[in-house]
Amino acid sequence: MVLTGHLGVAERRAEAVAGTAPRHFLLELASALGGEVHEPDPEAPAPRRLLHRVLNTPPPLAALARDVAARAGDDDLVFCLGEAVALPLADELRRRGRSTRLLSFGHNLRRPRIRAAQALCGCVARIDRFFVFTRDAVSDPARFTQYTEQTDDRFFRPGDAPARNWPPRIVSVGLERRDYVTLAEAVRGLDAQVRISAFSKDARPGARTRPADPPPNWAMRFYSWPDLAALYRSADLVVIPLERSDYAAGITTLLEAAAAGCAVIASDTGGLREAFAAPDAVEWVAPGDPAALRRAISGLLGDSGRRAALARAARAAQQARHRLDARVAEMAEVLRALAG
Repeated sequence: MVLTGHLGVAERRAEAVAGTAPRHFLLELASALGGEVHEPDPEAPAPRRLLHRVLNTPPPLAALARDVAARAGDDDLVFCLGEAVALPLADELRRRGRSTRLLSFGHNLRRPRIRAAQALCGCVARIDRFFVFTRDAVSDPARFTQYTEQTDDRFFRPGDAPARNWPPRIVSVGLERRDYVTLAEAVRGLDAQVRISAFSKDARPGARTRPADPPPNWAMRFYSWPDLAALYRSADLVVIPLERSDYAAGITTLLEAAAAGCAVIASDTGGLREAFAAPDAVEWVAPGDPAALRRAISGLLGDSGRRAALARAARAAQQARHRLDARVAEMAEVLRALAG
């Protein structure tokens, strides 16, 4: 099992046992299968190959790919958390002439950099199986399998009914493809408090992540895991504002909010709608339209009955189709079958 960022495996496992962090899918899968977990060392020296420059591979991931390829045998099966490490690892295995089976989640395989990397060395084709989040990404059924995303609903869960916030609280979480510029315009002058957790180890800030002139009711900061879970439970409404994209950016936040029993408004990017089991349990708005987003926010804040109905339906969908334990068990069976 190969991670795409430094997690601190032993510490994260201890935090999950203590209930101060959510369980991590790949760590749970490794435990179920008795597999090893490899994570990047931020200080490791890295090769600087043309492929790494094409993919803009961070040096720790380039070093990790080199080290895992050096240890992998032809009878091993390697599962990667994402293409950021899987593609350089595929190239390292090719260079060594290894027939190691290589599997990976595929988050956004249509980027021009990835097409260029495939043309350069065939690294995409070297990966035996991709697990992707939308049917649209399944370009070859023999090598691409649609996967249902999950969240740890032991950690993200509803709390006791809080005292009513006044003004009401709007919460937004995440960094990948986020359009907080549109959200800032939608809530400007609105009688509501807006709390933003815009932090990710895996995604980089985009051009629309931080509004140049945030409104007075706006606060953006880092939240620890326990504080993040509490933030969801305190929300009257969770909003996921997204730039246009053709993949399921925002699915992690949507599932965490659903598990916590929140009503959700999200930008309708298509990929996110498809990745969630009950799209009718979300209020969708067009991306990049602050007026439409403001109308949706005002409408739900003024309709407690509809908010409660959306929250119940979203949580029911998360419980039925997006639970961590069920997805780990399902993936473990897939990998056992592939391992023979």
